Amino acid sequence: MGGWRRRKEILGDAVRGLRTAGLALLLVAPLQAYLDLVTASGEIWRTHNGTTWARIAQLGGGEPVGYLTKPGSYILLRDGQLLSSSNAGTTWVSVHAYPFLDGVALRYDNVQAQFFALTRSGVVYRGTSVGGMVPVGQVPLNDAVDLWIRSGVPSSIWVMGARGDVYRSTDQGATWQGMGNVGSGSVVAMTGVGDTLYALTWYGDVVRSVDSGRTWTGWKVLSQLGAVDLQTGGSGELYAVTDAGDLAMYQWNPGNWQWVGTLSQLGVRVIATGGLVTFEAEGTGTPRKPQVRLRYIAGEVLMEGAPPGAHYEVWTVNGRRVCTGKVTGSRMHLSCPVRVRGILRVGSWRFPLIGK
Repeated sequence: MGGWRRRKEILGDAVRGLRTAGLALLLVAPLQAYLDLVTASGEIWRTHNGTTWARIAQLGGGEPVGYLTKPGSYILLRDGQLLSSSNAGTTWVSVHAYPFLDGVALRYDNVQAQFFALTRSGVVYRGTSVGGMVPVGQVPLNDAVDLWIRSGVPSSIWVMGARGDVYRSTDQGATWQGMGNVGSGSVVAMTGVGDTLYALTWYGDVVRSVDSGRTWTGWKVLSQLGAVDLQTGGSGELYAVTDAGDLAMYQWNPGNWQWVGTLSQLGVRVIATGGLVTFEAEGTGTPRKPQVRLRYIAGEVLMEGAPPGAHYEVWTVNGRRVCTGKVTGSRMHLSCPVRVRGILRVGSWRFPLIGK
């Protein structure tokens, strides 16, 4: 991807941890920005330009589900293990173990100076130190996926379930009020700007609420299956990532999703944003994504529109490669199962496979 430049814009200081998905932007020193992606297997990959990646760490233990970059570098694992780094994420040590096996989110309220953790069974933990959180409330959910905080006096906290149910607390997580439902299942993440909330589904649909979660409307479509996380920058940018490592960024102007880059690693999980410089693509060097279409005809898969000579792969949603080869023409048959649901890779591009 050519023509990258750093935007001369600093995103807000609000600390955003994260749930089960994947992208962390960190500011190491003035005008030195980098972006981290954390995979389900605990690999941390870093880029300084959005195109080249280096693995900087390999976490031991379980699956990462939460990532904070301020007021320190912390990662929460699903099994309750809390990791800390004192050198910008290159080495991590275990500093605490919480008594749960179903963690889904780690967040920080920078006004109230409170840490929050959430379990899938809806238990909310809170504390003034990241290793000193205790249970303070119970959200009536057994499928909680994310927690979002609008810092203030008082702060508002929202929790969302996979089936789209939304709950809100205004007393630091002690009591919860049902707010509404996003009207869609397979929700994987939520984020917000002020009282405007956004929810992302695995199918790439983004819905928005402008009344604190009471009502929701369709907003933007990521057009990628396997979406796993959504975060906001301090200037209103939205960042999304798929479990195949595709990054997309939404900016208020021109108002559509922009492909940012690909890690080319399956199982991306944890995303976090701090107060950072970000990247954007510009110039004629940016590759244009081809319009690839798959058609099922008489038990065979016909691929149309892929550039001849490109390498292709088909992956299932659980990370199994079922076929691979080289594109031989603008129309060609694939020797793949006809009921695949997952990701088609063509060169550096990714396309969703829905399967029927």
